[in-house]
Amino acid sequence: MRNPELICFEGLPASGKTTLIRQIAGEYPSHFSAINEYIHPALLKDPDINGQQVFIENDELKYQLARECGKRCLMDRGHLSTVLYSHAETMIKGEKDLSYVDDWYFDKILKARMLPDLYVLLDIPAELSLARRNNPFDSNNIWDYITALKYARSKYHEYMRVFESDVPVLVLDSESMSLPLLKQNILSLLSVNTGYRAISPL
Repeated sequence: MRNPELICFEGLPASGKTTLIRQIAGEYPSHFSAINEYIHPALLKDPDINGQQVFIENDELKYQLARECGKRCLMDRGHLSTVLYSHAETMIKGEKDLSYVDDWYFDKILKARMLPDLYVLLDIPAELSLARRNNPFDSNNIWDYITALKYARSKYHEYMRVFESDVPVLVLDSESMSLPLLKQNILSLLSVNTGYRAISPL
């Protein structure tokens, strides 16, 4: 693995990514730094901005920051969420040509190896993702469509297995495991001494 390590947390909305990253980085500041989901100025101003190009730029900024921060980095989402969101948007709305997102993924992310050193995939059913968020339906947010969530859940596994097979993946059941137990397993895998046994990455 490269130094510093980049650990990317992926999964459906409300699977626990942000909470776990903040807790782990907050409790072990000498071990880890945290990279938020949004760091692009346009997204900090308006996180509901419509346009995948901004999210592409956001992902590239996050990756650059992770490689320059000097610590092991815990990153909240990465390029896979951007790719799968664009696919889901095309599937549901079909009104935009988002093929440039695939071009970016295959021609830049994969070819330049702009990949994490480890994925932590927090897996929950699509129905639970919606229930945990408990927000009014927003037709502009693709993650508010159950079809999109089901699609993304299956595709996370597929993309990691087919296109990024050399990146280790720790899959954790965020439906049945409590946040403390999730955190213990992540810390153990990352060799932070908590007194708990590690779960090997899949």
